[in-house]
Amino acid sequence: MSRGAGSSRKVSVLDLAKMWRLLAGFEGERVSRVAQSGDVFLLRFRRGALVFSAARGVAPCVEECTLPGSWEKPRWAGEVEGRRVEAVEQVSGDRVVAFELGPRRLVLEWVREGNLLLLDGGGRILRALRQREMRDRALKPGHQYVPPPRVGDAFSDDPGYLYAKLGEYSGRAAVTAVSLVASLPAELVYEAMYRLGLDPSAKARALGEDAFRRVLSKSVEIFEEALADPDRGFRVSGEVYAFNPEHLGAGAEEVSFAREFPAYVLGLIKRDLQPEEGAGAQEAIRRAVEELSRKAELLSRHSATVDEVLAAYRGLVASRLQWSLVEARLKEAYPIVKSVDPARSRLVLELEGVEVEVDASRSALSNAASYFEKAKSAKRKLAEASAAVERSAEPAPARPAKPAAWYAQFRFFFTSNGFLVVAGRSAGQNELLVRRYMEPGDIFLHADIHGAAAVVLKTGGKQPGEADIAEAAQFAACFSSAWKGGLYAVDVFWVPAEQVSKKPPSGEYLAKGSFMVYGKKNYVRGVKLELLVGLCPGGELCVLPALANPRGGCFLKVTPGVYRKDLAARKIAEFVRRECGAKVGEDEVARLLPDGGFHLERWRPWPGST
Repeated sequence: MSRGAGSSRKVSVLDLAKMWRLLAGFEGERVSRVAQSGDVFLLRFRRGALVFSAARGVAPCVEECTLPGSWEKPRWAGEVEGRRVEAVEQVSGDRVVAFELGPRRLVLEWVREGNLLLLDGGGRILRALRQREMRDRALKPGHQYVPPPRVGDAFSDDPGYLYAKLGEYSGRAAVTAVSLVASLPAELVYEAMYRLGLDPSAKARALGEDAFRRVLSKSVEIFEEALADPDRGFRVSGEVYAFNPEHLGAGAEEVSFAREFPAYVLGLIKRDLQPEEGAGAQEAIRRAVEELSRKAELLSRHSATVDEVLAAYRGLVASRLQWSLVEARLKEAYPIVKSVDPARSRLVLELEGVEVEVDASRSALSNAASYFEKAKSAKRKLAEASAAVERSAEPAPARPAKPAAWYAQFRFFFTSNGFLVVAGRSAGQNELLVRRYMEPGDIFLHADIHGAAAVVLKTGGKQPGEADIAEAAQFAACFSSAWKGGLYAVDVFWVPAEQVSKKPPSGEYLAKGSFMVYGKKNYVRGVKLELLVGLCPGGELCVLPALANPRGGCFLKVTPGVYRKDLAARKIAEFVRRECGAKVGEDEVARLLPDGGFHLERWRPWPGST
């Protein structure tokens, strides 16, 4: 498009339609490798490759596909590698592409912030790049996948209906509003308004129904004209278009769209990936934060002057002067104006020696708020980049590193409020846990049955709540002889650490792993024996009491039942590989389980949980 437009350019539905035969060419191919770098994914096939950017869209690699950045295999890669692409389809006519891979379906979305989702054969979400819960859909494991909603469709909806919808976006720019309600590319709507002699920078409220219908008709005409010759593309100032962008003037070069557009999008993706490399990225982002914050402050300080310039610009545009005259007159009246970009409705102003780009359709303070938001976003990226550099500075172990914390040798979990709960695996560990690691202020728990793990809730000097004690009590109940005995509930008592001692009454002997509890015991009655086994929200294999009710993760609920421990471990490992997208060994799973028999069922968070 015009100057600077490429920075936000995405693959549009028209672009997608014109290069569809390239995507359809992957049908019948097997996925040989999957790699990830941030929000960018590379799918390699026996012949060719596909790059997907959540921010940009899809780009088939027509030639050699070499990308910068640090790449790794995503956790779900094993779910798709080696599978044959049975079909490639566009979902709901939107910027969403789905790859049918036998029992799996890989969905690539570049609507809004973009997403990548792995679905099972029934359309349930197994994995999501970004887990979100929105008013119209939930993008979380276990939920049924619902495509992004669309306001309307220029090709199937009545123009009167679409115009009524336009009223919901009356305060937005006409180009943006029409693009939203008609599901058309914004650059195409801009071109249609230009060819009709309408002001693309006008607000939607200024667009009457007759004008709206004309814009809609012209947009569809340009769209269909572009599709009539799928391989015909146009290049202007390094950017590639599916239609002839007359608003940029004469001189558009005709090119092969199928060859040039994917290469153009790949170039944008490579530019996006470049800053992710190393500590140099931190400095670049840090400078960006300072620059964005500075521009926001300048706009706030000079808001009255900036609003005056913006009002003058809008007045000149409304007078339908040639754009070159608009810029000349504006610069003459306001020396702070450095350049004008009517195609994007942007002005560059010099404030205290700093050039600041502003959106002419918004006020000075609204532009300032936008810069503040960008600065906040950049700060978050800086934190992520710093963490990435720290991780890369650590030597990569030959095998996944086991937790270095002292409690890694025991059974353990963290309560929903963050308290560490540790349980012994044997009489020797019970002894070690109480003698060495239990401290004053901690809470000791034990199932009220012979043969149970010593359990310690580490308080760290804080006061745990009833929910924390209930979760720790369920952990204690499950890792007791009650499970092996086939019981479904058992009482659990708890006491402050100060009431536990290894000193027996005079003349008595305490076996290894046994303790004396003095004083009053607090009971939690009828604790159900229910555990969750699977992947915790952090992606690690874990076991939790069912009362923890985590909001994320991927679990089976286990209770005492008829399956042998080895068979239960095998079924859980298969579930984790199939449904959670992680490879785990049966021995790893068995190590997490109590002794006894098992019943398995799929688990969902309780609706009332937080």
